[in-house]
Amino acid sequence: MSKLEIKILTNADYLHFGSLKIVGFDNLTFRYDEKGRLMPDFWDDRDGYHEMREDEQFYKDIQCALIDKLISDKYDKILSKITPEPLNTKEEIEAWLNSEDW
Repeated sequence: MSKLEIKILTNADYLHFGSLKIVGFDNLTFRYDEKGRLMPDFWDDRDGYHEMREDEQFYKDIQCALIDKLISDKYDKILSKITPEPLNTKEEIEAWLNSEDW
């Protein structure tokens, strides 16, 4: 399976958990707890609640993509606090990191 692209939903509240969507599966909403653990269920806009097994490959792929996304978002947040503004592109950040300005 190709790498899943995760979109964290900032205004969502699917049963008081963090919520996410997977690009290409726009009708599905997944949820995760405060530790980043994917809940073994999802909501389908077409027909409601569904369960997954934690040993299913699809569940494991979503969990891995979620962890990658949460780590990336945390790294970006930390990096934004220590880099000068404006460094908007990956190339600008890499150039700054390779310079002696920090």
